[in-house]
Amino acid sequence: MEYLFIELDELDPVNLLPAILDVLEYYELYRLCLIICNRYKLIERTGRYISAICTKYSNLNNFRLDKANKLLGKNADAVYIA
Repeated sequence: MEYLFIELDELDPVNLLPAILDVLEYYELYRLCLIICNRYKLIERTGRYISAICTKYSNLNNFRLDKANKLLGKNADAVYIA
């Protein structure tokens, strides 16, 4: 049985890497996206993944909801804050 080995240095970054990064982003594997961007020097896409990580792990939405509950009082459950 033969094993398939892929030499990572011989990948065509123009065609294959954006597709790989899109799949990883779909499954929310942002840290792996950052590793690949760092390896292949794709600086223009790193901000996208850093902001996605910050949004995913931030509690800012909870903070906004708490503030809205305090400001609006009892009827705050009917308000949706995006």
